[in-house]
Amino acid sequence: MTAPSQVSAYAAENETAGQESGRCQFCERKGLPILPVRYAVCQRNGRNGDIPELDPSRIQEFTNILLDKTLVGGEEQGRSVPDEVKAEITQSTGSQVNKYILRQLRQGYLYFYDQDNPNGQHWYAYAITSDGKYYQFPVLQPPALDDIKFPDRCKTNPGDVLDASLVTLPFPEDSGTLYYAFSEHPWPEAHIRMIGKDAGWRNAHMQQVNIPGWVGGQQQPFAFGTDELEKVAEYSAAAESLDEQFWSSGPARPLYKPRELRGAMQRRLDHAGSEYQGKGLILAVKDEIGIIDELNAYRHQALAEVENFVCESEETRRKLLCMQAIDAFKQNFARNYVASQEQSLSDKIDKARAERDAFQEEEYSREGASPRERAQHQRRVGQLNQAVREAETEKEDFLREQRRETTARNAERERLRAEIERLKQEKAEQQAEIDRRAASDDPAVARTAEVMRRDPFYDREIQRNEFLLHNTKSEAEQIADRHADQLDKLYDAKELEEFADQHQARTRVCEPLLALHDADYSLWVKHHLADVIGRYSQSDYWMGLGLSGLLANTLRGGVLAPASGELWQSLAAAMMNEESVILSGLFSNNAALTAQARSTVSSLAEGEHLSTETLEAWGERFRTQQASTLMLNGRRPTADDIINRLHPIHGQISNTIGNAIAALVTQDLIVGSDSETKPALRNFIRLEQLAWMSGPDVQRGEAPLPQLIDVKMTMAQYTHWFQQISQRYRDNKTNRGVDTDLAMPSLTGGGGNFSAPMAENGVVVTTTIPCFGLDPAVVRRLIENSAPEETYEAAQTQQQWADVAQSARDVAGTIAGTGNYGKLLALGLTSWNLLLAVDQELLDDANSGADWNRLFSSGVGLLSAGMGAAEGYQAIRVASMGPGTEGALSRLINGDTWKLGNGLLSVASGMLSIWDGMRKLTESARARRLGQTLSADNQKIMGGFGVVSGISTILVIGFGVTAGLVVGLFFGILTLLLGVWMVTLVAPSVQMWVDRSLVGFHTSQVEKFEDLVSEQSSLEMVFQGVVVELSWEPAAPDPTNYIDSDSSGAMAFSIDSEAQQKEEDRVEDLVRINLRVRVPKLDSIELVIQLAPHGERRAIFDWAYQKKRGTEKLVSAAVSGYSTTQEAELTDQPRFELDGKSYEAEWSRVYNKDALTRLVDLVIKFRCQATSSMKSDVLTLAVES
Repeated sequence: MTAPSQVSAYAAENETAGQESGRCQFCERKGLPILPVRYAVCQRNGRNGDIPELDPSRIQEFTNILLDKTLVGGEEQGRSVPDEVKAEITQSTGSQVNKYILRQLRQGYLYFYDQDNPNGQHWYAYAITSDGKYYQFPVLQPPALDDIKFPDRCKTNPGDVLDASLVTLPFPEDSGTLYYAFSEHPWPEAHIRMIGKDAGWRNAHMQQVNIPGWVGGQQQPFAFGTDELEKVAEYSAAAESLDEQFWSSGPARPLYKPRELRGAMQRRLDHAGSEYQGKGLILAVKDEIGIIDELNAYRHQALAEVENFVCESEETRRKLLCMQAIDAFKQNFARNYVASQEQSLSDKIDKARAERDAFQEEEYSREGASPRERAQHQRRVGQLNQAVREAETEKEDFLREQRRETTARNAERERLRAEIERLKQEKAEQQAEIDRRAASDDPAVARTAEVMRRDPFYDREIQRNEFLLHNTKSEAEQIADRHADQLDKLYDAKELEEFADQHQARTRVCEPLLALHDADYSLWVKHHLADVIGRYSQSDYWMGLGLSGLLANTLRGGVLAPASGELWQSLAAAMMNEESVILSGLFSNNAALTAQARSTVSSLAEGEHLSTETLEAWGERFRTQQASTLMLNGRRPTADDIINRLHPIHGQISNTIGNAIAALVTQDLIVGSDSETKPALRNFIRLEQLAWMSGPDVQRGEAPLPQLIDVKMTMAQYTHWFQQISQRYRDNKTNRGVDTDLAMPSLTGGGGNFSAPMAENGVVVTTTIPCFGLDPAVVRRLIENSAPEETYEAAQTQQQWADVAQSARDVAGTIAGTGNYGKLLALGLTSWNLLLAVDQELLDDANSGADWNRLFSSGVGLLSAGMGAAEGYQAIRVASMGPGTEGALSRLINGDTWKLGNGLLSVASGMLSIWDGMRKLTESARARRLGQTLSADNQKIMGGFGVVSGISTILVIGFGVTAGLVVGLFFGILTLLLGVWMVTLVAPSVQMWVDRSLVGFHTSQVEKFEDLVSEQSSLEMVFQGVVVELSWEPAAPDPTNYIDSDSSGAMAFSIDSEAQQKEEDRVEDLVRINLRVRVPKLDSIELVIQLAPHGERRAIFDWAYQKKRGTEKLVSAAVSGYSTTQEAELTDQPRFELDGKSYEAEWSRVYNKDALTRLVDLVIKFRCQATSSMKSDVLTLAVES
């Protein structure tokens, strides 16, 4: 061995061992050769079949997680792999879909601490490049990975390249316990010096191997001999396929034959004593982030087939849209039929009461009235009171009968199920008896077995009872079946059924596979993420910010399945603990900052907000930390350096944490409890406000302080506030998505397929809203004049509405101007506070529950709007690792194949659980209002999620509109509202949409949709409740032009044949256009109806209508300005008449075919107060020649 005197005692800190000898420090290292490898994981599929699996005994050296359990109720439980997953993951076991393997180390830094070296040569440090080379550096002078330069020989000479792929312990004879650890970020000087002095820290956070024991032949944990080299994936038979793994070997990383690497290791021992011969060491290194990210990639990849299927073609996406919409039409009609009947009876009561009250309020003077008049008056009052009582009794009888029928029906169903179960049990017992007799040596007994086998009694009885069970339905269920049958006649049901089967076949494995990968991921995060955090400095801000970036990606996706729901419950419960993962991510693992954050938040009283002074003090606290930190190059970061790193990292991790905890709140609300998670969400919001102050732009006053205020609003005002923010924010986007704020998941009005915006219901809520960007006077009035009482004057009420609207505009404007980082956080703060305002009692109330649902839609819509601002996996990793790493990352992370690394799923996955939670929350609240038992689908988060359907919706709609704004259709398609119409069970607007869709039979005169965007746009009109019926017919001759009165004729008239022919010739080129339009009665309406030749700017007619707040009529307004010519007089413009809860107009006129052309477009534009934006649909009518 090289004499210790040849190496400086301080080489560990100031020089690289061997550097002064003149030999190449990379290729000619002498000593005990070590090949560091990492623990990794891969799926048990056929492609990975040749990758050697670690033995269970070696697995237990680094983890107790055997990838065979899940989390249930906070405890680990065994699990089984479903058959459909086994068919997909061909080498899965009964409980495992993944396995542990060994792989080469990823890009990063590897530290060795030789504790017992007598010469002070304790530290050895290596930087691992993207191509797998080990660059030794002075431990206090770490290089940036992208700055590392190897000699040309190390790049071109195969032997030298091989030598640079190993590390060396130069003086093994002087070594005792060798500590080591891998880090993706270099350790700062203070951290290095602390580790060197603290044996307890080393024992807790570093691995160790006893070198004398290894040389002496003792088996060591984490240590493998060179004869086990083939256990490393890159040296196994599967080496060539590793580019398909999430952490790719990369095209620049050379692969070697095992004998080549063994030869290189032996050359290091050429001059060593005999005791070292053959003692080359393969050292397994813990890389928890590598494993967790691989498992996270697998759980995202479980949803890949959904994305792949949807992305195949526009036809696929259109069929999926049709399938979702038609299923929603059917399901919601079935759900809401009884509710619509109840609403009709309630309307009858209201009408009777109104007539009675109006009669009683009429002026009537008894003075001078005759006894007869007084008697008539009294009799009329009695009749009206009787009408009220009869209406009330009718509703009570209806509800009582509904309850009686439901009880009887449930009892009958239970009886039939029990009977079926009894018959199946008896059949099984009979089968056992048949098998026993068939096996008998007595032929007579065996023959009785054959006779018994032919007896169809049990099969017949089971089938009969199953038929009875299937047909034990209520009147509402029977009508729903009729509705479904009628709807099926409008489209090619067989084609859509075949598509549904294909979709199911392609995606059926996604959810069970997701649950398995999610469980493996969750257990690793729960038990090992803290190990990574523990190896990072708790005082170096710059290093800690890099760690926050790793955590942002590691936690990406949030809650995707039951196990991760359990994980996030534990993370949320431990949020205020000293070693909280959430605190480490938010405050850059800085112990001083996390301790002060815990103290600041804990000191707040319930309902108390962070003051301006507190926030500004935190800005100063962050500024102090940032001013004292150093970057890797030794200089202090500028404000831009911090912003470029902080904004993407903090925006991503905060959004993930906030959405995950918010999803937990929705799940608690589903089961009627919010005691556990609401406080956690409230504390997180406060922590997020503090963490926001880390931005230098906020500290300088260039970005707003994240202040919050409590205000009282009526639910109508709160909804309007949310909708205004959403609309104003979207007004700043050039690519707008579908706004379906009115498409609520509960029946809120009478018949029809629309849900009208809420009127004032007297319900007042106390809520928290951001006040950044608001005028102080507006803030003061919002607080002082919140929730006006009945005694308020009209001017005060109008002022508060104005303040609500102004605050929404100002907040939205501030959000839009804060960049991606500010959008994510501000939209989150706005929406997360909505869940804190939810009142469980009001949510279950029949009068206000539907209004909460409308609020949920607006809140989740805001959250999803921020999705477009979210950064992808690689962008966050670049921010964490530093600029210049983009190229290496693109080689190492297989983003083209893996959904975690690239694409919509990478940024959208964190939203799925809160969408799913909001949807289930609306359904469970509705079930409680109707006195129904919650189904399994509506149970707590552990019961499962519907994220697969959510992904399908995101993808199908994402191709037509901005991906960040799909939540409206997510709610809308799955929860459309349908009521009962007088003439047909299928609402006319639904009927027209289905007929014009890709799978419709296209029987109407209106042309079919040409593309996905057209289908989406028209579906939006269905949500709004605008019903349009458009048709044409040949113009009929006018009989007065050829029939004369003739008293002498038998019929008293005569026909002029020549005049008749002339009249028929005249009308041959004429057609009659028939139009009927119905719109919902809303507080304010703008409606434009235009008819124009297809593709031309010339308008045949151009009508505009308007209804202002506080008025009852929908009247003609100024011409919209679309047309350049006007062929029809405005006097022909039809009038809208109020009919119940909608306005209706009918119109018909004869036109010359030349004026219309063969194709004519009817353009409908609709806007109401609640949506602000103008909705539109185009119906193209084909006029035959």
